[in-house]
Amino acid sequence: MRLLETAGSDQTILNSDGGILGAPPPPELLAFGLKRPAGAGVPDEVLRRLANDNPRRLLAAQLAVNS
Repeated sequence: MRLLETAGSDQTILNSDGGILGAPPPPELLAFGLKRPAGAGVPDEVLRRLANDNPRRLLAAQLAVNS
């Protein structure tokens, strides 16, 4: 939570280690990772930004650079 407060929700990405052999599927791990900040009162809008909007923006920027 301190990282989120320090860096801000526009500069933070929440991801998982999904895809590792023997681990639960990525959607399950991501849902698990969202429980703690949600339980601490982080609004759904911010959680969506961390898990969806920011990664999408980062990937789009990388694709633009590589085009």
